[in-house]
Amino acid sequence: MSKIPGRHTVAEPLIDVIVGLSDGLVIPFALAVAVSRVSENNLVIIGWTLAAVAVGSVAMGLGSYYAAKQEYDHDTERELHVMIKLELEPEVINTISKETKQGQEQWEELAAQYGLSPSFDAARAKSSSFNIGLAYACGGLIPLTPYFFTSSVQDGFRLSVAITALCLLVFGFLKARYTSQNLVVTAARYILMGTTAAVAAYFVAGLFA
Repeated sequence: MSKIPGRHTVAEPLIDVIVGLSDGLVIPFALAVAVSRVSENNLVIIGWTLAAVAVGSVAMGLGSYYAAKQEYDHDTERELHVMIKLELEPEVINTISKETKQGQEQWEELAAQYGLSPSFDAARAKSSSFNIGLAYACGGLIPLTPYFFTSSVQDGFRLSVAITALCLLVFGFLKARYTSQNLVVTAARYILMGTTAAVAAYFVAGLFA
């Protein structure tokens, strides 16, 4: 369990899953809406959307890993910049670096107080990227599922819209719940985001119908 200032105490993997699921709903949903505008074949919709889900899950997973790595590299550069700004001698900087390595526990506590990354946890970053990528894939399957079980595109479309809207609402509430955001505002933001993406995709696809 990790405690984040101003937030509920939650397991980090749970946050990863919530983020992945909620983000995974939007783009595949919008794509399914767009393809349903130009095709009357459920298999076509399923094929294109599955491809988008696969690409999106990989991109989200890798993006999460490299974002964590970049954040740590940025904090390391910032710490070095501060020491140089103080016009410390290279010998002093080296001494500080050695001391921080020897007193790693104290250094991590100090870094946490100032919002810095004390060390790059490669195992945690890999685990997080896997959780987010997998959750994104699961989220992307939600708006696609109705097309597997309906005989017409229109029936699948209507059911997909209803299920996705409900899921966006639920995931919006969950994300707000575990990040100490306003429940109503966050849930409404997710609904608006999904609706805007779907409407845009629908009308753009219509230009080529």
